[in-house]
Amino acid sequence: MSGRMLAVVTVRLSGGGIAGYVLRNCEALGLPVDVATIEEPGDAVRARVAAFGGRLYVLARNRDPLRYALALARLVRSGGYGTVWCHGNSATLAADLFGAWRGGARVRIAHAHNTACSHMALHRALRPLLLALSTDRFACGEAAGRFLYGDRPFVVCKNGVDTERFAFSETERRAARAALGFADGAYVIGTVGRLAEEKDPLFLAEAFARCRRSRPEARLLVVGEGPLHGALEKKLSALGVAADAVLTGARRDVPALLAAMDVFALPSRHEGFPLALVEALCAGLPCMAADTVERKADVTGQTAFLAREADRWVEVLSRARPADSAAREAAHVAVRAAGFDLQETAATLRGLLCAAEGRA
Repeated sequence: MSGRMLAVVTVRLSGGGIAGYVLRNCEALGLPVDVATIEEPGDAVRARVAAFGGRLYVLARNRDPLRYALALARLVRSGGYGTVWCHGNSATLAADLFGAWRGGARVRIAHAHNTACSHMALHRALRPLLLALSTDRFACGEAAGRFLYGDRPFVVCKNGVDTERFAFSETERRAARAALGFADGAYVIGTVGRLAEEKDPLFLAEAFARCRRSRPEARLLVVGEGPLHGALEKKLSALGVAADAVLTGARRDVPALLAAMDVFALPSRHEGFPLALVEALCAGLPCMAADTVERKADVTGQTAFLAREADRWVEVLSRARPADSAAREAAHVAVRAAGFDLQETAATLRGLLCAAEGRA
């Protein structure tokens, strides 16, 4: 790549979801890349960006999209960015692509990360502009690509994970469970993700409470932060199971927390290609996911896809059995064999980014 690239992230730059994907790939790409995001991410994220040699910019986006787009254009022009790589959930990415175009970027990449949004009318209205302004179109999965681009061509970029980091460790499991206060015989149902409407943690809380009627040893482990944190605490309290649940907030030690779990649950209303599911599979966990999740995310064939009906989730959670240590220790090899190791997916992505620049 002949110059620095700018990655634009249209969500809060935290450790998970779209932001996590961007940060992990910027660390692994080995390309000169800077990052623009929509709100102050905090010292930990700033340190991560600095560690891979990037600069971090914060541009307010939601209050005035036109002002935001013009500010982005000034940044692109002053930074001399020839390639701008825009990440988001809907065709509101048109604002970012417009800023990249106005700033003179020759390569303007849209990268789709979800299969639904809360503003469908605006999404449909802006899609023609997004298609006109983007020179290249990437997606985390087939369904996300179809949602954002319709029948236009796009390239699927696999969501890779650091398979060695997420490999199961019995030592880590014992230490994490002790730190979390889980007894040896506890049956730990876990999830990792942003506590927001699309992830529907309240649905999982209800299923967990009902599961405990037949499996009183069940415990709930929720890893992540978000706007529904308070509502989730209230729901667990109202259900009488608050003492049996641990809400950790955002954590950097996700591999150890996955090791502490016995089963992984992802009841999302909609998803693109959930990296959290791939990480859970890498950790050797039996997984269950809502049937709204793209089937190709089940990279090892260990996921049960369930309709979002509470009775069905309670039934499966109640009879699920943890995998033994040998099966869990072998799982990261299966994820790597399926082509989802971060080094492999980052190498493919690096080739796509360089090819896009070469065509411009």
